Amino acid sequence: MTRAVRSHILSLKERDFIVICRVMGMSNFHIIFKELLPNITSYLSINFIMIMRGSFGASVDIMLLFGLHDSTLNQVTLLRVISFLIRLLIFSDAL
Repeated sequence: MTRAVRSHILSLKERDFIVICRVMGMSNFHIIFKELLPNITSYLSINFIMIMRGSFGASVDIMLLFGLHDSTLNQVTLLRVISFLIRLLIFSDAL
């Protein structure tokens, strides 16, 4: 995932709006937090949700494979994290 994020940021770095910010003399802080971060947030959120979904599926597979029935705490925790992230994505405009 790190390579994908780095690749995405490097591709954003070459876009016109970043070049215009540099030409206008805006600080690196402004470029990172006002231009790059809003464009990468959705990408990071979706990747994080996909990783959490995969880990949830893997934990269920391990539970079924080894016959573990007492690991409901992990499942509940994962479901809460996933539901929080979905609510964050749905209501991210309100933040």
